[in-house]
Amino acid sequence: MQPEANNATQITATRWIAAGFALTILLMISLISFGLSRLNAISDTLDGIVNVELAAIESIYAMHSSARERSLVLNDITNTSDPFERDEMTQRFTELAGTFGEARRRLLNLSLSEKEKALLEKQRQFTNVAIPLQLQVIELIHAGEINAAQRQLALNAIPAQN
Repeated sequence: MQPEANNATQITATRWIAAGFALTILLMISLISFGLSRLNAISDTLDGIVNVELAAIESIYAMHSSARERSLVLNDITNTSDPFERDEMTQRFTELAGTFGEARRRLLNLSLSEKEKALLEKQRQFTNVAIPLQLQVIELIHAGEINAAQRQLALNAIPAQN
């Protein structure tokens, strides 16, 4: 009888070891699944942040480029004597204002921090000062007062944009 009891004990021990091993494997699979789901969630969150920041950078770059080009076009308008070329440049000047405005709207539609919103408000205030000065330059050009337009540009419009 001794060998049968020993054999039964061995079978029971083998079952316990197999159950422990299966439980360990199940626990490892659970931990791996949990870890992978957390990594996936973190990756999705990071993708969202990167996409928002990339959109913000693109909008800021478009705003900067269009404002800079607009100043250059305004300067070119005051320095050309050809009325047709001046008219084309004036249209380009207006198009760039639309580009700037669209980029700003895209930026405002993003989820921005309070600090970013405050900076955009400050930028809007500066823009509200610069735009009328630039439009005065255009009006002086259309009135044929090129020298006055050049002075207005150099003394007021460009410094207001900077």
